[in-house]
Amino acid sequence: MQKYNVYIIGGGIAGLSAARYCKKFYPAARVCLFEASNRLGGRCGSYFDKQLNVWLDYSVHAVLKANSEAKKLWGNKVYHSPCFLDFDSGKITGAFKNIPSVGLAMFNTPFDLISKDALKATLFQLFPFWNAGKVFFSQNNLQQTLVSPQFQYVDEIYYNHKLCAIEAKIGKAQKLVFQHRAITLSENDVVICALDNLNACKILDIPKLKHSAIINIHYLTSTEITLPRQLPFVGVVGNTPVQWISVHGNVLSVTISHADICFSDSETLARDVWRDVCKIRGVCAAFVPPHRVFKFPRATLLMDDDNIMLRPHNALSSFKNVFLAGDWTMHYLPCSIETAALSGKRAAKVAMQYLKKK
Repeated sequence: MQKYNVYIIGGGIAGLSAARYCKKFYPAARVCLFEASNRLGGRCGSYFDKQLNVWLDYSVHAVLKANSEAKKLWGNKVYHSPCFLDFDSGKITGAFKNIPSVGLAMFNTPFDLISKDALKATLFQLFPFWNAGKVFFSQNNLQQTLVSPQFQYVDEIYYNHKLCAIEAKIGKAQKLVFQHRAITLSENDVVICALDNLNACKILDIPKLKHSAIINIHYLTSTEITLPRQLPFVGVVGNTPVQWISVHGNVLSVTISHADICFSDSETLARDVWRDVCKIRGVCAAFVPPHRVFKFPRATLLMDDDNIMLRPHNALSSFKNVFLAGDWTMHYLPCSIETAALSGKRAAKVAMQYLKKK
């Protein structure tokens, strides 16, 4: 069996999914992964916070029961039906009565701006709908439960390797240039570029896309905390920036979607959000508990028509032996763990088809 080298650039979920499927489609492939930072997972990662003395996810992630690719990576979880709490009235309603809020959560874009084609594509992906209403939220263990299990599909991992350029000739990549080394590609090598859009457009001939921000705030309470009706998470509508609240033990996590207007001082934001959380829980707190604020100005793509038309239609790049992965490459689908995993699968399939033709 011919030995092939697959060089994956980027160690987020898209890159890890690509590695998984390269091994599935062609077990003899030598899969090498290059990551610019000192860890894998991208925003789907966890770390031990020495200040709070607990494990925290960099970003809170939700997966629908209908997200089959995400479930393959993450394994079986306990899914719940989401409830929404009206911040102003205190009443709890179901998801189908809060379609704009559900749309904001799925697309990280105000509902009136979301592309109709994107809505149709997402509904088609979720059909049949009986699993679409069940949700699981991450519980500050993404590194252990989602990222680390994917290491088995990678033969070699190189941390602190930032791709600076791709040297090409006659439409094919010839050399990968990193900060401190370069790799010359042979005829039996392919590259899967699983970088985010901002970094990919510095290397490849692709447009720079518009993004939408997300803010996550983690609060550490002195005892285990509860939400209304003992729910593990609630959606929030009304006059508050808070959209989702989830709890795990004594860590309460808040998600603010489309948070471009919320990039104020972190301490002021954490204080104001905690006040809203207390109102939602029906309690009066004397102080703001220890907390960490994570701001992601380029968390996902803005899912409006103009932005979507600039997204790739497939995994092909301007180089014959370089293939694209990343949630931003999936044209109509919203950016998520599911979409990132799908993009990795698609890129691996196309890359292996390319090699088998040689």
